[in-house]
Amino acid sequence: MTAVGRARRFAGAAVTISLVITTAACTKSSAPSTAPKVSESTLPPADATRLQHALASDNIDAVAAVLAPEVRATYLKHALRVLPGGAQLDIDATKMRVAGDTATVPATVQGGPDAGSWLLVLEKQNGEWLLIGTEKQP
Repeated sequence: MTAVGRARRFAGAAVTISLVITTAACTKSSAPSTAPKVSESTLPPADATRLQHALASDNIDAVAAVLAPEVRATYLKHALRVLPGGAQLDIDATKMRVAGDTATVPATVQGGPDAGSWLLVLEKQNGEWLLIGTEKQP
């Protein structure tokens, strides 16, 4: 596959993930309640490693395993790589911000057309942090 083909495929995967994230965010219940307090934390090393390896993987099932169920099914319908081959994801686990069972953590993508700073949106389910969204940072 040519570099242009890989870039187009990655762009398609990014759009797919963005659509999945938007769909999941729109289906979340917004029942009236007191918003949980946001606190600083650290993403456990095992979760950071698991997310980094899975999201950089070319194995669709490995990627799906780190996605929250509300986005996993939609992702599997499109089943594209999240990062292009050779790209690396580095999660800054020490800068996690947590509000209840939801958190954000900054990450850097090195290599590929979407290199740069990203914010990963995570949700804690059954004791592990799963990806529910991403947002490109300026």
